[in-house]
Amino acid sequence: MFETEARLLWSARQSGETVAQADLAAIKNVEDAYGVQAAMLALADAPLAGWKLGATAPATMALLGVGEPFAGPVFARDVVQSGAQFALHPGQITMVETELAVVLGAPLPARNAPYTRDAVAGAVAEVRAAFEIVALRFDGGPGGNGHLVIADGAINGGVVLGDVLPNEATRDPEFAASLAVNGDSRANGGMETTIWDDILDAVIWLADRPGFCQGGLNAGHLIMAGTMTGMNPIAAGDKAKADFAGNGGVEAIFVQAELTPEAGISNAGPADVG
Repeated sequence: MFETEARLLWSARQSGETVAQADLAAIKNVEDAYGVQAAMLALADAPLAGWKLGATAPATMALLGVGEPFAGPVFARDVVQSGAQFALHPGQITMVETELAVVLGAPLPARNAPYTRDAVAGAVAEVRAAFEIVALRFDGGPGGNGHLVIADGAINGGVVLGDVLPNEATRDPEFAASLAVNGDSRANGGMETTIWDDILDAVIWLADRPGFCQGGLNAGHLIMAGTMTGMNPIAAGDKAKADFAGNGGVEAIFVQAELTPEAGISNAGPADVG
């Protein structure tokens, strides 16, 4: 099911175009949306770097019309290291989010019992400063369209990985980040902007929902825990830099995408996330 919708959205990732909502009318709810994601993953047959979490703040849930956070795939080809150029499609709404990226050193497979904090903490290899790039590949905007956002791979466009951060510092509820674009302060925030009291809560939430992540989490997977500084518009020519309370940072230069006949955008990935 949903092969047509999956093909349209996957094609839009390559071409930089957008899909008309009318062509996605068969996607009625969140269950349908995850069905489209699964169909897109099968169609793409592309290596995964991990997963992103979206709608991690009550205000975003309300905006999108969803009752809980959601997950979407991060493809390895769309992960670059700090300082690299990241290609944007001018025809798609694109934004940058300042986040913590948890990298697993051990798997968290599907199981009947909920994961404990100690079990998840033991599986975490490192936490890194990161940007998530979000790209909207359907028209009309995200408001009230949470099911389409989920279907569109949770609108993940890519990830920029920065410095490894001190694990204990990132688990402090008051741990904060600041974002600057082109040298101008754009936003500040911390984990209090999300529903998580602790960065491990994000990983536990996803590990306890294996249906959202193709049956479980693998060693080497990264989990993007949700924006600390909101969604900030970004365009080709911009340079973004984030600082994580003096513990490290991440930066990226945004350029216009150059299309290739085979694969659409070409970023500098895949990157080593371990």
